[in-house]
Amino acid sequence: MKPIEQDVPVLPRSATLRAYPFEEMELGQHFSVPMDKYNSVKVLASRLGRRLGRVFVVRKMEKDGREVAGVWRVE
Repeated sequence: MKPIEQDVPVLPRSATLRAYPFEEMELGQHFSVPMDKYNSVKVLASRLGRRLGRVFVVRKMEKDGREVAGVWRVE
């Protein structure tokens, strides 16, 4: 059974969101993340796109000889 802890502050949601520059992106801009973050960044792109009224696409791509997840703002 896992121990129950008390008096541990909850991290603000914005700490997670600031890890990626979705809110600052202009049309046509792009950033990439390691492939192990592909699923989480894809979900985040969808959720933030709806909240911000923007459209982001996430695609697997090769960069510098390694596979990464690319994120573009398209609308």
